[in-house]
Amino acid sequence: MNRRNFLKALGVGSGTSALSACGVVDHNMYYTPVEQILPYVVRPEQSTPGTNTYFATTLLTGPAASPVLAVHRDGRVTMVDANQKGPVAPAVSAANYFELQRHYSPDRVSEPRLGNPVTGTPTDWNTGLERLVEAVRNT
Repeated sequence: MNRRNFLKALGVGSGTSALSACGVVDHNMYYTPVEQILPYVVRPEQSTPGTNTYFATTLLTGPAASPVLAVHRDGRVTMVDANQKGPVAPAVSAANYFELQRHYSPDRVSEPRLGNPVTGTPTDWNTGLERLVEAVRNT
């Protein structure tokens, strides 16, 4: 086999394998499922998809609270910045920037726990709410 025939065979073989990897069916759909990510089931009237909305809020980190300006887009907070019109000096600590990561972390607590929120024993929502109501009534 000479060089020219080898390159022809290589081109035909790689083109065929590339086209077979596409996996197009008769009705132009892919074999892999197409996921449609929708930010809202019912969109609020005041939001426009694809545009940012800014709102002032407060981030609590331990005993300290700092006024921040949050950037909200398609149902999620995407950025936290210092609020220049806040009542205290406009500064955001590093802990407040990481608060956004904690909010969307897959490791955050997803069920009520008795005792420590991380190492406590898991319980169901009804028991957790009953314990909360009892604690609020006792104070």
